[in-house]
Amino acid sequence: MRFLTALLLLYATTINAQNGFKFDQRMLDCENKWIVASTDSSYAYGFVYLDNSAGLTLSVEGSLPWMMINLL
Repeated sequence: MRFLTALLLLYATTINAQNGFKFDQRMLDCENKWIVASTDSSYAYGFVYLDNSAGLTLSVEGSLPWMMINLL
């Protein structure tokens, strides 16, 4: 029974898994959302918001580890 449950759980996670990042959205469409941005050698993630004085702003919160990038 445990094997069947583990097999179904594995199947459910792989059926919804993404193949990689797609960079097909404009920054304006990402307002008030968390995004992943491509840099030279890694990926950074952050929140896009509209600042009254600076305009559309990306608040970079961190970067993905190089091990995570290789898995994508």
